[in-house]
Amino acid sequence: MAKYTKKNNDTKTTIIVIAFAVLLIGAIVAAVLLFPSGRQQTAQPTVQTEPTSITEPTELTVQPTEQTEEEAFPFEIPGFARIEDIPEIIVDEQLCVLGVGSYSGPYFEDGSDEAVTDVLAIVVENIREDWVENADLTLSCGEETAQFSVSALPGHRCAILLEQNRMTYSDGVELGSPICTFCTNDMTGKNVDFDADFLLEPYEGDFLVLRNVSGHEIAGDAVLYYKSVAPYGRNGELLFMGGIAYANRFEGPFAVDEMRQASPAHYTIGGSAILFMSYDS
Repeated sequence: MAKYTKKNNDTKTTIIVIAFAVLLIGAIVAAVLLFPSGRQQTAQPTVQTEPTSITEPTELTVQPTEQTEEEAFPFEIPGFARIEDIPEIIVDEQLCVLGVGSYSGPYFEDGSDEAVTDVLAIVVENIREDWVENADLTLSCGEETAQFSVSALPGHRCAILLEQNRMTYSDGVELGSPICTFCTNDMTGKNVDFDADFLLEPYEGDFLVLRNVSGHEIAGDAVLYYKSVAPYGRNGELLFMGGIAYANRFEGPFAVDEMRQASPAHYTIGGSAILFMSYDS
């Protein structure tokens, strides 16, 4: 009986040892499969199925700052101090007032170019394709009414207008909203495209030479209209200086190929824009 029991105990012990060995070998195999060596990890990097969150470069993530009213105003005009409290306003189906302010510099509305200080001024834009042949605007300034006028303003062009009577502006004076009292785009008798009849050439020294290229005699006079311009736009865009349009008359008749030379007042090659001509062809 005792001999049988010992044999049975030895058998149990043997089974336990074998089972433990099997478990130990299984654990080692699992560890090898689940945890490869450092060299294997370096050779086979983990592939991600979802993109990681990457901070974008600074220039892409920085939000643009909102433009101030002063930055939104499209011109930088010497001598013009814009009043920021008065917003841009459409005053007619053709005209928009972009800004109101005071101006110090040469007074160009009457051709005198006399120096003035703090004269009330407005900047207007023709918001249509059609020309503004002539327009009048008013603006209440305290107990007075300021008056402005513009002639021959092409489509989608801007001009600074000075008050017709040189009215000045002082800080604190109450201003009303600009009003357009008259506007017409009637360009009858004004030849914007006159190349078929006349060739106009500028020459050094601010001379203009006009030649009849129509192939026939032109009996009457020819009047040339032009305005002063300056590159005061923030990107170099031209601004018409004043509502005034200058005129120079070339006396007729003009024989075929005949030329006329002139040095018009207020005309410069770089500071003037030819508008149109008036003549009977």
